[in-house]
Amino acid sequence: MKVVALDIAANALTDEARRVVDFHCGSVWEIPEGVSADYGFCTDMMEHIPTEKVDQTLTSIRKMVANSVYFEISLRHDKSGAAIGEVLHMTVQSTAWWTDAMGKHWKTVEVIRENPRDKSVVLLAIP
Repeated sequence: MKVVALDIAANALTDEARRVVDFHCGSVWEIPEGVSADYGFCTDMMEHIPTEKVDQTLTSIRKMVANSVYFEISLRHDKSGAAIGEVLHMTVQSTAWWTDAMGKHWKTVEVIRENPRDKSVVLLAIP
């Protein structure tokens, strides 16, 4: 299996992991040309995207991934950011908001699981 990883943090992967993963450091709304995948797995990321970049991010992911994309998204404000004086969850929205946003890019968006306890949702975007 060929694994492609994208992260804005250069230290997102260990040196060992970099030997087996095709790693691209940068913003997900500016995925380099030629980077592609059959399936996408996106966890604990979308809530960190500035709201004004969400549509551009989804456009980039849709162009990159040929088939379905699994998204796990936090629907709550972060607690850790206050300790460093930052807002880490920049886009905190409802399940309906996320399914509408993704519906502009994928034919079907299924809600796989909503977790009211930790205020998260798992969505599957299907072309």
